[in-house]
Amino acid sequence: GKCSNDTLRNWNRDWERPMSMRYFEPDGTEAFQLRAGIKIGGGCSRAFAMKSFNVFLREDEYGDKEVDYPLFGQMDLTKFRRFKLRSSGNDFPLTMVRDASIQAMLYDQVDIDQMAYNPVVVYLNGEYFGFYGMREFFNKHYIESHHEVDKDHLDMIKNPATATEIKEGDQEAWENLRGFIKYNSLENQENYDSAASQIDINEFMNY
Repeated sequence: GKCSNDTLRNWNRDWERPMSMRYFEPDGTEAFQLRAGIKIGGGCSRAFAMKSFNVFLREDEYGDKEVDYPLFGQMDLTKFRRFKLRSSGNDFPLTMVRDASIQAMLYDQVDIDQMAYNPVVVYLNGEYFGFYGMREFFNKHYIESHHEVDKDHLDMIKNPATATEIKEGDQEAWENLRGFIKYNSLENQENYDSAASQIDINEFMNY
């Protein structure tokens, strides 16, 4: 999302541009090339000198449907339609790895959804631009890949406790669940079981 209403600033506009990307392994081997769309990402961090970028594979617009490559060595998934080049958000220009390091310590140790991480060096238009974290994208494709849920039949709600933003589907099921928990005591086993059937209880407790 944008940091302010000042859309006259280029970094605060919601534009997407076509790009060509080449990805190299540390030994210099070229792993792949792709044609994709790129957008400036992040909230207020987009005002920093190093911008975060969101990369979108859109076959109809750019020609490539997905990246078929193990971008993140810590997991078995190899096909991606979205990923981030993150400048570490509000941790710029401090450690640059705080969020990724904390998540890495928990990866495969705690049952909770996380964005996989791969440190990369980014060259923009052939010139060195900085040290970035390549990250997974939390979206409907993530849910489908990690949880075997049909991406076209799910609800995704951002900031439900404050400024609700519907990313996918609607909020009817979410509001029904909130109402049930609010007006029915979960000390009652039947009520608890009903609520638990709609929540990943273990992930919820870990979060």
